[in-house]
Amino acid sequence: REPTKEEKDLVAEQAARQASSHQSQLEARVAAAMRGESSLGPEPTDQDELIPWLVRSRAQCQKMDCPAAILARMRALGDISGPLLKMTDDPAASVRRQAVELVGLLQLKSGSPRLLELLDHPEGLVREAACRSLGWISDPAVAPGIVARLRSANRSGFRVCLIGALGGLDAPAAYEYLEGASQSRNQDEALAAVRGLGQSKTDRAAKGLEAVVMLSESVVVKLAALDALGGMETKSAKKILRGAA
Repeated sequence: REPTKEEKDLVAEQAARQASSHQSQLEARVAAAMRGESSLGPEPTDQDELIPWLVRSRAQCQKMDCPAAILARMRALGDISGPLLKMTDDPAASVRRQAVELVGLLQLKSGSPRLLELLDHPEGLVREAACRSLGWISDPAVAPGIVARLRSANRSGFRVCLIGALGGLDAPAAYEYLEGASQSRNQDEALAAVRGLGQSKTDRAAKGLEAVVMLSESVVVKLAALDALGGMETKSAKKILRGAA
Protein backbone atom coordinates (compact mmCIF):
# COMPACT_ATOMS: atom_id res chain seq x y z
CA ARG A 1 0.00 0.00 0.00
CA GLU A 2 0.97 3.64 -0.40
CA PRO A 3 2.26 5.25 2.82
CA THR A 4 -0.07 7.77 4.39
CA LYS A 5 0.75 11.48 4.66
CA GLU A 6 1.40 11.02 8.39
CA GLU A 7 3.88 8.20 7.67
CA LYS A 8 5.66 10.27 5.02
CA ASP A 9 5.88 13.23 7.40
CA LEU A 10 7.31 10.97 10.11
CA VAL A 11 10.00 9.62 7.76
CA ALA A 12 10.89 13.16 6.65
CA GLU A 13 11.11 14.31 10.27
CA GLN A 14 13.40 11.39 11.19
CA ALA A 15 15.65 12.14 8.18
CA ALA A 16 15.86 15.80 9.18
CA ARG A 17 16.80 14.85 12.76
CA GLN A 18 19.51 12.48 11.48
CA ALA A 19 20.91 15.18 9.18
CA SER A 20 20.91 17.71 12.01
CA SER A 21 22.63 15.23 14.31
CA HIS A 22 25.27 14.47 11.66
CA GLN A 23 25.95 18.18 11.16
CA SER A 24 26.27 18.69 14.91
CA GLN A 25 28.75 15.81 15.10
CA LEU A 26 30.81 17.36 12.29
CA GLU A 27 30.76 20.77 13.96
CA ALA A 28 31.89 19.21 17.25
CA ARG A 29 34.66 17.31 15.46
CA VAL A 30 35.97 20.53 13.89
CA ALA A 31 35.72 22.37 17.21
CA ALA A 32 37.74 19.65 18.94
CA ALA A 33 40.33 19.59 16.17
CA MET A 34 40.70 23.37 16.20
CA ARG A 35 40.90 23.73 20.00
CA GLY A 36 44.03 25.75 20.70
CA GLU A 37 44.91 25.78 16.98
CA SER A 38 43.24 28.86 15.56
CA SER A 39 43.13 32.55 16.38
CA LEU A 40 40.00 32.93 14.24
CA GLY A 41 37.48 32.29 17.01
CA PRO A 42 34.54 29.83 17.01
CA GLU A 43 32.82 28.56 13.88
CA PRO A 44 30.56 31.32 12.49
CA THR A 45 26.87 30.63 11.91
CA ASP A 46 26.62 32.85 8.81
CA GLN A 47 27.15 30.78 5.63
CA ASP A 48 29.01 33.60 3.86
CA GLU A 49 31.54 33.71 6.70
CA LEU A 50 31.73 29.95 7.25
CA ILE A 51 33.63 28.93 4.09
CA PRO A 52 36.44 31.51 4.54
CA TRP A 53 36.67 30.53 8.23
CA LEU A 54 37.03 26.83 7.38
CA VAL A 55 39.65 27.47 4.68
CA ARG A 56 41.70 29.77 6.90
CA SER A 57 41.38 27.36 9.81
CA ARG A 58 42.63 24.48 7.67
CA ALA A 59 45.60 26.59 6.61
CA GLN A 60 46.49 27.22 10.28
CA CYS A 61 45.85 23.89 12.00
CA GLN A 62 48.68 21.57 12.94
CA LYS A 63 46.92 18.59 14.55
CA MET A 64 46.84 15.46 12.40
CA ASP A 65 43.03 15.08 12.57
CA CYS A 66 42.32 18.74 11.83
CA PRO A 67 42.50 18.78 7.98
CA ALA A 68 40.29 15.68 7.70
CA ALA A 69 37.73 17.10 10.15
CA ILE A 70 37.43 20.35 8.21
CA LEU A 71 37.24 18.51 4.88
CA ALA A 72 34.36 16.36 6.17
CA ARG A 73 32.59 19.49 7.42
CA MET A 74 32.95 21.15 4.00
CA ARG A 75 31.69 18.07 2.16
CA ALA A 76 28.49 18.23 4.17
CA LEU A 77 27.80 21.80 2.99
CA GLY A 78 26.98 20.82 -0.60
CA ASP A 79 28.14 22.93 -3.55
CA ILE A 80 30.51 25.55 -2.16
CA SER A 81 32.46 26.08 -5.38
CA GLY A 82 31.53 29.79 -5.66
CA PRO A 83 32.96 31.06 -2.36
CA LEU A 84 35.83 28.57 -2.47
CA LEU A 85 36.96 29.66 -5.93
CA LYS A 86 36.93 33.30 -4.79
CA MET A 87 39.46 32.35 -2.13
CA THR A 88 41.96 31.14 -4.73
CA ASP A 89 42.81 34.86 -5.04
CA ASP A 90 43.18 35.41 -1.29
CA PRO A 91 46.06 37.78 -0.35
CA ALA A 92 47.50 35.19 2.07
CA ALA A 93 49.61 32.61 0.21
CA SER A 94 48.79 29.75 2.61
CA VAL A 95 45.05 30.40 2.32
CA ARG A 96 45.30 30.69 -1.46
CA ARG A 97 47.01 27.30 -1.74
CA GLN A 98 44.57 25.74 0.72
CA ALA A 99 41.58 26.91 -1.33
CA VAL A 100 43.11 25.56 -4.55
CA GLU A 101 43.77 22.19 -2.92
CA LEU A 102 40.25 21.99 -1.46
CA VAL A 103 38.68 22.48 -4.89
CA GLY A 104 40.37 19.24 -5.89
CA LEU A 105 39.82 17.33 -2.64
CA LEU A 106 36.10 18.14 -2.82
CA GLN A 107 36.16 17.16 -6.54
CA LEU A 108 34.36 20.32 -7.63
CA LYS A 109 34.36 19.87 -11.39
CA SER A 110 32.97 23.38 -11.86
CA GLY A 111 36.35 24.60 -10.59
CA SER A 112 38.33 22.89 -13.38
CA PRO A 113 38.56 26.00 -15.65
CA ARG A 114 39.90 28.08 -12.74
CA LEU A 115 42.43 25.38 -11.82
CA LEU A 116 43.58 25.32 -15.44
CA GLU A 117 44.21 29.08 -15.25
CA LEU A 118 46.16 28.61 -12.03
CA LEU A 119 48.65 26.33 -13.80
CA ASP A 120 50.10 29.64 -15.05
CA HIS A 121 50.18 31.29 -11.61
CA PRO A 122 53.48 33.05 -10.80
CA GLU A 123 53.72 31.18 -7.48
CA GLY A 124 55.11 27.68 -7.92
CA LEU A 125 53.27 26.18 -4.94
CA VAL A 126 49.94 27.41 -6.31
CA ARG A 127 50.73 25.89 -9.72
CA GLU A 128 51.53 22.55 -8.11
CA ALA A 129 48.39 22.64 -5.94
CA ALA A 130 46.30 23.34 -9.04
CA CYS A 131 47.99 20.48 -10.85
CA ARG A 132 47.28 18.02 -8.01
CA SER A 133 43.68 19.20 -7.78
CA LEU A 134 43.10 18.67 -11.50
CA GLY A 135 44.36 15.11 -11.05
CA TRP A 136 41.89 14.52 -8.21
CA ILE A 137 38.94 15.91 -10.19
CA SER A 138 39.69 13.94 -13.41
CA ASP A 139 37.79 16.16 -15.85
CA PRO A 140 38.48 15.04 -19.47
CA ALA A 141 37.66 18.54 -20.72
CA VAL A 142 40.91 19.92 -19.30
CA ALA A 143 43.20 17.45 -21.13
CA PRO A 144 44.04 19.81 -24.06
CA GLY A 145 44.85 22.61 -21.61
CA ILE A 146 47.17 20.40 -19.56
CA VAL A 147 48.94 19.19 -22.71
CA ALA A 148 49.40 22.81 -23.82
CA ARG A 149 51.17 23.57 -20.52
CA LEU A 150 53.37 20.51 -20.94
CA ARG A 151 54.61 21.88 -24.27
CA SER A 152 56.14 24.87 -22.46
CA ALA A 153 56.86 23.56 -18.93
CA ASN A 154 60.56 23.15 -18.19
CA ARG A 155 60.81 22.08 -14.56
CA SER A 156 60.85 18.28 -14.31
CA GLY A 157 58.84 18.04 -11.09
CA PHE A 158 56.02 20.17 -12.49
CA ARG A 159 56.05 18.21 -15.74
CA VAL A 160 55.70 14.94 -13.82
CA CYS A 161 52.75 16.43 -11.93
CA LEU A 162 51.06 17.53 -15.17
CA ILE A 163 51.59 14.10 -16.73
CA GLY A 164 50.05 12.53 -13.64
CA ALA A 165 47.02 14.83 -13.96
CA LEU A 166 46.37 13.35 -17.42
CA GLY A 167 46.10 9.87 -15.89
CA GLY A 168 42.64 8.34 -16.14
CA LEU A 169 41.30 11.06 -18.48
CA ASP A 170 39.32 9.43 -21.29
CA ALA A 171 40.32 12.05 -23.85
CA PRO A 172 42.30 11.76 -27.12
CA ALA A 173 44.73 14.52 -26.09
CA ALA A 174 45.52 12.67 -22.84
CA TYR A 175 46.10 9.31 -24.55
CA GLU A 176 48.31 10.82 -27.25
CA TYR A 177 50.53 12.63 -24.78
CA LEU A 178 50.79 9.73 -22.34
CA GLU A 179 51.69 7.32 -25.13
CA GLY A 180 54.52 9.57 -26.25
CA ALA A 181 55.74 10.40 -22.74
CA SER A 182 55.83 6.71 -21.79
CA GLN A 183 58.77 6.36 -24.21
CA SER A 184 60.61 9.38 -22.77
CA ARG A 185 64.29 9.09 -21.87
CA ASN A 186 63.40 10.91 -18.65
CA GLN A 187 62.55 7.96 -16.43
CA ASP A 188 60.43 9.97 -13.98
CA GLU A 189 58.25 11.28 -16.81
CA ALA A 190 58.02 7.85 -18.44
CA LEU A 191 56.94 6.26 -15.15
CA ALA A 192 54.33 8.99 -14.58
CA ALA A 193 52.95 8.35 -18.08
CA VAL A 194 52.85 4.59 -17.50
CA ARG A 195 50.95 5.09 -14.25
CA GLY A 196 48.60 7.46 -16.05
CA LEU A 197 47.85 4.91 -18.75
CA GLY A 198 47.28 2.30 -16.06
CA GLN A 199 44.65 4.52 -14.43
CA SER A 200 42.70 4.72 -17.70
CA LYS A 201 41.93 0.97 -17.80
CA THR A 202 40.83 1.06 -21.46
CA ASP A 203 41.87 -0.96 -24.50
CA ARG A 204 43.70 2.04 -25.94
CA ALA A 205 45.65 2.48 -22.71
CA ALA A 206 46.49 -1.24 -22.70
CA LYS A 207 47.91 -0.97 -26.22
CA GLY A 208 50.01 2.01 -25.13
CA LEU A 209 51.41 -0.05 -22.27
CA GLU A 210 52.09 -2.94 -24.63
CA ALA A 211 54.24 -0.59 -26.71
CA VAL A 212 56.18 0.31 -23.56
CA VAL A 213 56.82 -3.36 -22.79
CA MET A 214 58.05 -3.94 -26.33
CA LEU A 215 60.01 -0.75 -27.01
CA SER A 216 61.18 0.88 -23.79
CA GLU A 217 64.91 0.74 -23.11
CA SER A 218 64.35 0.99 -19.35
CA VAL A 219 63.79 -2.22 -17.40
CA VAL A 220 62.21 -0.19 -14.59
CA VAL A 221 59.69 1.36 -16.98
CA LYS A 222 58.95 -2.02 -18.61
CA LEU A 223 58.23 -3.58 -15.22
CA ALA A 224 55.99 -0.64 -14.30
CA ALA A 225 54.05 -1.14 -17.54
CA LEU A 226 53.59 -4.86 -16.80
CA ASP A 227 52.42 -3.99 -13.30
CA ALA A 228 49.94 -1.47 -14.70
CA LEU A 229 48.62 -4.05 -17.15
CA GLY A 230 48.17 -6.46 -14.26
CA GLY A 231 45.84 -3.97 -12.59
CA MET A 232 43.61 -3.69 -15.67
CA GLU A 233 40.61 -5.97 -16.27
CA THR A 234 40.27 -5.48 -20.03
CA LYS A 235 40.54 -8.45 -22.40
CA SER A 236 43.32 -6.76 -24.33
CA ALA A 237 45.39 -6.28 -21.15
CA LYS A 238 45.01 -9.94 -20.20
CA LYS A 239 45.97 -10.99 -23.72
CA ILE A 240 49.09 -8.81 -23.65
CA LEU A 241 50.14 -10.27 -20.29
CA ARG A 242 49.71 -13.82 -21.58
CA GLY A 243 51.91 -12.96 -24.56
CA ALA A 244 54.56 -11.41 -22.34
CA ALA A 245 54.70 -14.42 -20.00
